Amino acid sequence: WISGIILTLWDNILGPRVEYIWHGFEEIPLEIEQICSRHLLAGEMNEEFNSSVESIESPNSKPTFKIDSKFHVIHHPLQHIVVVGCAFSSKYRNSATRLALGLITPKSNIQKLIQIHSAVDYRLTILSKKLQALLHYSDDSPLSYFSSTLLPEFVYHVSPLLEIDQKESFHTPNSSPPFH
Repeated sequence: WISGIILTLWDNILGPRVEYIWHGFEEIPLEIEQICSRHLLAGEMNEEFNSSVESIESPNSKPTFKIDSKFHVIHHPLQHIVVVGCAFSSKYRNSATRLALGLITPKSNIQKLIQIHSAVDYRLTILSKKLQALLHYSDDSPLSYFSSTLLPEFVYHVSPLLEIDQKESFHTPNSSPPFH
C-alpha cells in the first residue's frame, strides 16, 4: 500500500526539491514527486527554522531536533494520493537545511489510513528523528545506512497496519468479538 517514501529538502535557489525517492509498489510520476515536495515543505521557512539553523550551525550549542507532522490529500489529474510526512531541520552536506520525509499512498487507502494515522505518524516521526540524527552526526553516507537498515525496518512495522480489519481495530476486551 506504500507507493513510495520521499526525502525532500529546501533549496535556497529552487525552493522545495526531491532529494531521494524510494519506490514502493508503483512508479510515481516526476510531477507528483514535485507536488509532494512542495506540500511537505510549504510554509516551513520561517522564524522558527532560522533559530533551528543557528542551533545546528553553532559548534557550542546542542541542536533542537523538532519534528513537524504533515498530512496532505492531493488531487491531481495524474494521480490522487495521500502524503503523511515529517518536516525537520538538520545539517546536510555541510550546511543547515529544512528537510521532509513523507510516505505516499493512493487516496483509495484514505479511510484505513485515517484509522491507523496515529501509529503511522508515530513510526514516521521516529524514522525522521533517526534520519535527522544520522544527517547531523554522521560524516559518511548516512543515506546509505538509512536506505539499507532503517527504511526496511520502518516498512516492516508499518506495512501490516493497513491489513488490520476495521472491526478488529475497534475490538475491546469488553465488547463481543468482531466475527461470530
